[in-house]
Amino acid sequence: MCGLVFALFPFSIALLALGALAACVMTTLFNVSTHVVLSRRRPWAKVKPGISVLKPLKGIDDDLEANLASIVNQAYDGPFEILLGAADPDDPALVVARRLQRRFPNHAIRIVAGHHESGVNPKVANLAALSAQAHYDAWLISDSNVQVEPDYLASLAAELADPGVGAISNLVVGDGDGDLGAVLENLHLNSFVVGAVCGAEVIAQHPVVIGKSMLVRRSALLRVGGWSRVADFLGEDYVLGAAVHQTGQRVVLSSYRVRTVNRTWTMQRFVSRHLRWAQMRRSIAPAIYLLEPLLNPLPWLVALAGVVSLAGMATPNLLSALAVAAVGKVALDALLLTRLRSHAPTLTEIAAIPLKDAFVLGIWIVGWFRDTVEWRGQRFRIGQGSRLLTETQGAALTPPPPPMAAPWTAHSRPPSPSPRSSLARAPDRH
Repeated sequence: MCGLVFALFPFSIALLALGALAACVMTTLFNVSTHVVLSRRRPWAKVKPGISVLKPLKGIDDDLEANLASIVNQAYDGPFEILLGAADPDDPALVVARRLQRRFPNHAIRIVAGHHESGVNPKVANLAALSAQAHYDAWLISDSNVQVEPDYLASLAAELADPGVGAISNLVVGDGDGDLGAVLENLHLNSFVVGAVCGAEVIAQHPVVIGKSMLVRRSALLRVGGWSRVADFLGEDYVLGAAVHQTGQRVVLSSYRVRTVNRTWTMQRFVSRHLRWAQMRRSIAPAIYLLEPLLNPLPWLVALAGVVSLAGMATPNLLSALAVAAVGKVALDALLLTRLRSHAPTLTEIAAIPLKDAFVLGIWIVGWFRDTVEWRGQRFRIGQGSRLLTETQGAALTPPPPPMAAPWTAHSRPPSPSPRSSLARAPDRH
């Protein structure tokens, strides 16, 4: 038995060395891709279209009132309105929303409280109710934990000057001092997540949309259908972006960064969220999911160092080279973090990078074997393309659309209400 173990050392070392090299190269390429996107020149806004900002609410997010106020305080010359909605009329977030109305009485802020849910995805149900009340044809989906600068709407309007653009998404930057779970969440958003989105855009020329900040033309939504055909998808943002892209319209990744505030995160919340995202990615593109560890070189480097040491093949030069590679990976993350947030990471954040990478590997492994998700007290199985299936029936809640070209049911707009009226019936956040 011992002889077999020793006989496998050369194969294991070769495999780990190849994996570590590939992971270092891929991580560097995706990191550089993010800098490429950040360096893009933003277009100048020639037109000022009307924009309806759709803000799905559920519960009190970190800095919620400041997040919402940042949308109100836009230096935008064109017309815009803000629609705030929650499924539960008694949701505490609506108290903050009404306080915002009182603070800014001269702005078009409307509340959509309570709605009849259709489908499984609560965020889609919320967006459907909000967009049904929208006055303008540019619909900006902006999550309640997103905080932006005053030029946010102007930057999106500039991208809309191209009539071939059907949808626009933004780089999402995690920020905020807080619990260990919040530190890991921000680190992951600012390394793996942003790198994967930018790498797909720059290297593969494949749009990957994250729905925390996404603008879609109403006409683009009508062209692919409407909301109801994504009502049962966990990854509704990706499916929407892919559907718009397949119609021949451009899906633009803007270099404009939006800040998502994360302060009070438990470790359980961090693991639960990214396990859900991992299951979603596996169900959408299992072959790509298989390659995800190539964006996480630290576990490869640590494993290689351990195996060569056990095999008695470790030399000072080899171990030094592996240590340099590990430090280089941490330095790349720290440099990108500095550019994304415009301030250097703390020593705590730098020290937490290896811990985050270890958790990410564990989540990736569990993601292969777990295909259920808990949602609003009910368990669902994640099917192909991130469709949510009832666990007992094992059947889709609605008929599946053609791959990546889901027809959506369009929503006609009702008569325009008063800009500051409080409207009955609304949705819930993802």
